[in-house]
Amino acid sequence: MEEWGEWAVAHRQKMAAKYGTAEPQKRSTGTTLGQASGRLGSDVVQMAGFSVSNQTFAICDNVSQGLLSNPVSGLLGLAFESIAASGAVPFWQTLAASGAWDSPVMAFHLTRYLNDTTARVLEYGGSLSMGFVNESLYTGDIEYLDLAATESYWILPLTTLTTNGQSISIPSGSDSYAAIDTGTTLVGGPSKYLDEFYSQIPGARPGTGKFEGYYTYRQYRYPSYLLTNSTGSDSLRYHNQSRHVIWR
Repeated sequence: MEEWGEWAVAHRQKMAAKYGTAEPQKRSTGTTLGQASGRLGSDVVQMAGFSVSNQTFAICDNVSQGLLSNPVSGLLGLAFESIAASGAVPFWQTLAASGAWDSPVMAFHLTRYLNDTTARVLEYGGSLSMGFVNESLYTGDIEYLDLAATESYWILPLTTLTTNGQSISIPSGSDSYAAIDTGTTLVGGPSKYLDEFYSQIPGARPGTGKFEGYYTYRQYRYPSYLLTNSTGSDSLRYHNQSRHVIWR
């Protein structure tokens, strides 16, 4: 039975085998959101007053349907150079390493429009802060954690997983590693643990047809779940009003 760490590696290998790369001048790559092909280019890239010269980026000739929707014109990678399909240093990593930021931090603030009948198709989605922490967007203290894997994905080990107050046994060590990814819209993991996770949610059942590999449940059922990091000093608590399926 594959564990968390093995699942992440297997998933990454599956994605690489599916999309891969072609000639250096022409590449094909993919994410969990879709796939694209084209070539690499470089230019001065500027964002929020920051600038990087000779930044390598993909110039896409073909993009899978649904990957990008107007007015979105591209994707900004926020992982590390070691896993970049292009082999290039990401924009953010150059800024952080060069001292362009006041502090080597970045943070996301995401807005919600739950049960808002006045919400439009396009709304203000949130913000990305680079080089500082916007103290107006949170309360309490920030706990900083060491990454479980150096310069790869943003990986942290999980020590506990609780659904609706029921604790679920998970592995330890590298098998407990979990990647935090702003570009992933769902939560994925080994079936062994997610089956138990969803057994604690009344009415949850495996999806069928186009939802095969997912779990579904009634929208009015909002389970809460708790993730605890390796230090045990703090937890991430979620009231799952914006997620209704989890990929196994």
